[in-house]
Amino acid sequence: MNSFVLLSTFRNFCYAELTLHSEMKRKVSFPFAFLSFFRNFAAKRVRSMAKQLFKFKEVPSDWALCFRDECPYHDNCQRWIAGAYAPQTVLLRTCVTPHAVNAEKPCKYYVKPEPILMARGFGDIFKDVKRSDYNEMKAKLINYLGSERTYYYYKKGDKLLSPKQQEWIRQLFEHYGYGDCVQFTELDDIYLFPHARP
Repeated sequence: MNSFVLLSTFRNFCYAELTLHSEMKRKVSFPFAFLSFFRNFAAKRVRSMAKQLFKFKEVPSDWALCFRDECPYHDNCQRWIAGAYAPQTVLLRTCVTPHAVNAEKPCKYYVKPEPILMARGFGDIFKDVKRSDYNEMKAKLINYLGSERTYYYYKKGDKLLSPKQQEWIRQLFEHYGYGDCVQFTELDDIYLFPHARP
């Protein structure tokens, strides 16, 4: 269960009213100070998990970074997270200027961090496929991935498979009766960028 589902369930429980037997027999809701604390904790935990997945080497060289710590959206913006993870060897990069955010309008360069589950490699994917099906299935997979050369890039893990590509491969194997054979070498949450989203 992710943090947001847990928070929603907990919030619904907290709204159940409790009657306090006091002199005035007042009705009060479950302490909202604790609910507020729990909500803030969950939000910070999600942002912390997102940052742990970040790898600066994946940031395109022409993608603008942000270093405005005072921006109200900074710790939940992919541009700021990228800037925070920039190594000391990075001395010159395109950046979002302070004029991008003001009191009248939000920053139009804000990017919500949304890691995507990518697959890396499928070396043994055909090990249980019958010889009578192998050539036809492999030819279809090569054609889908573009060429025999790119097929081997994907197979070795040099290129990553998007969720859409992963689903196409699963459907191909299910069509031939090998639905249980699809095992990718590695699955990894990867940050994509606006001009690189699949």
